[in-house]
Amino acid sequence: MEPHAFKDRLTRAIALQQSGRPMEAVALFREVLRAIPGHPLTCYLCGLSLQEAGRAVEALEMLSRAVVEAPGEPDYHRGLAIVLKKNGKFGPARERLRTALGLDPQHAETHFHLGDLEMDLGRPEEAAGHLHRALELAPGLVEARVNLGLCHKALGDLEGALDCFEAASAVQPDNPEYHVNRALTLLMAGRYPEGWQAYEWRLRLPVMARQMEQVPPGIPRWTGESPAGKTVLVLSEQGFGDNINFIRFLPQLAAMGAITLLEAPDRLRELFRDHPGIHHFVSRREMIMGEIRADCHIPLLSLPGLLHTTPETIPNRMPYLQADPALTARLAPRVRAAGLKVGLYWEGKPLHANDPARRRSCPPAAFVPLAGMPGVTWFSLQTPPEGQALSLADHPLQPVDLGSSLEGFHETAALLTHLDLLITIDTAIAHLGAALGKPVWLLVPFAPDWRWGMAGETTPWYPTLRLFRQATPGDWSIPLMTMAKRLRDQLLTGARPPA
Repeated sequence: MEPHAFKDRLTRAIALQQSGRPMEAVALFREVLRAIPGHPLTCYLCGLSLQEAGRAVEALEMLSRAVVEAPGEPDYHRGLAIVLKKNGKFGPARERLRTALGLDPQHAETHFHLGDLEMDLGRPEEAAGHLHRALELAPGLVEARVNLGLCHKALGDLEGALDCFEAASAVQPDNPEYHVNRALTLLMAGRYPEGWQAYEWRLRLPVMARQMEQVPPGIPRWTGESPAGKTVLVLSEQGFGDNINFIRFLPQLAAMGAITLLEAPDRLRELFRDHPGIHHFVSRREMIMGEIRADCHIPLLSLPGLLHTTPETIPNRMPYLQADPALTARLAPRVRAAGLKVGLYWEGKPLHANDPARRRSCPPAAFVPLAGMPGVTWFSLQTPPEGQALSLADHPLQPVDLGSSLEGFHETAALLTHLDLLITIDTAIAHLGAALGKPVWLLVPFAPDWRWGMAGETTPWYPTLRLFRQATPGDWSIPLMTMAKRLRDQLLTGARPPA
C-alpha cells in the first residue's frame, strides 16, 4: 500500500471511529492490515473500534496482536488492559497496566486506570496511592479525584472524601454524580441537614430525571409550606428497600393535614395497603396519562429534608409496617418448628459486582460458623433468580425453603412475623424485617450504605437491627464468627429475642 493511501485510509477510519461508526472504521482498518499485516498502530485502533462495537473477543485478539508487534509501546498495553477489565479479566488487566507503567512511570492515565482496577479488586489503599499519583501528574483529571474520594470513603476518611467530591464539583459544577457522592458522604457522617440538601442533585441523574418528567404538567413541587388541606402526590423512587425505609415519613406528612397519594411499585402495594400515612395509591400509568389530580408532588426521599430530619429525629417507633393478620395466620404452618426460628437471606442483585468493598452478597459456604447450633431451625427466605430453581442442597445450614413460594413482600412480611430472628445481607428484606419490629442481624460490607455509618453495631433508623461489619473487603468470616458467638451465648442464657 502506498504511503499516501495508507495515511488516507487510517485518517478516514479514525474519523469514522470518532463519529460513532466503529464497524465502518473496522472495515477500513482491516483493509490496511491486509496490505500491511501486523501494523501495530492499526491493530491497536482496530481493537478499540471492535470493543466499542461490542465485539469483545475480536477486540482482545487485535489488541493482543498490537502488544506482540510493539511490546515497548505503553499505550498498547494500557489499551489492552482497559478492554480486559471491561470483560472481567482483572488479573491480566492488572499485569498489562503494570507493564505500561514500567514503560512510562509518569503517565497519569495509567496510574488512574490502575487505581480504578485496584478499587474493583477491593484494595482501596493501593487504589488511593495510584490515584494520588495520577493527580500529581495531571491535577485536572477529575475522574481520578472522584475515585480518590470513593477510596477515602471506603477507608472511613469521610472528610478526605468530601474534599475530593467538592473539588470535582468545583471543576464540573453541573455534574450531578459528584454532588450525589458528596451528599451520601455527608449523610454517612450524620450531617443530615447538608446531606439532604445536596441529595436533591439525585433528581438530575438520568434515571430520576426521566421519572420526574412523568409528573403531570401543572402539579408543582412541594417545597415545605403547610400541606394542610392539600393533596400531595408522593413519588416512590430507587429500590424496594429505599421505599420500605422512607415510607415511615408519610404519617408525618398526613399529620400535617395532607391528603397523600402514593405512586408505588406494584410489588409493594399490598404491603403498604394499611399504612396509616397513605390515603390512596396511584399508578405510573395514571401519572403518564395525566389522570391524577393533586396540588403538589414530592419524591419520597426528599421528605426527610423538608421535614428537617436529623439522626435524633428519625421516626423510629417500631413497627411502622404490619403484616396482614389473615395471611399471617394462613402461612403459619410453613414455619412451625420447635426452638429458635431464624430466617436467612444471603444473595441480592449485584449492585456493585466489580467492587468487593461494596459487594453485598455472601456465599452460602461462609455460613459454616453458624452450623450445628442446637435448638435452631433455619429458614431460607432467598428467592430464586427468575426462571431458575433454588438449590439448598449444599448450604451448610440446610435451611427450610420458604423463598421459592413467595409471591410478594406482603407474604414475606407474614412469614417474618413468625420468625424469632432474621440474618440477612443489606437488601430490601433487612428493611422489611426491621420495619416490622423483628430482630435483624445485618451483614454489612466493608464500604457500607450511608444509613449504617462507618462504625458501631446500632443505627438510629431501626432499634431492633444490629450491624455485623466486614473488617476487610470480601471477607465475611469475622462478622459471621461474631454472629455465631452471639447466637451461642444467647441460646445458652435463654435470652429472647436475640437482639
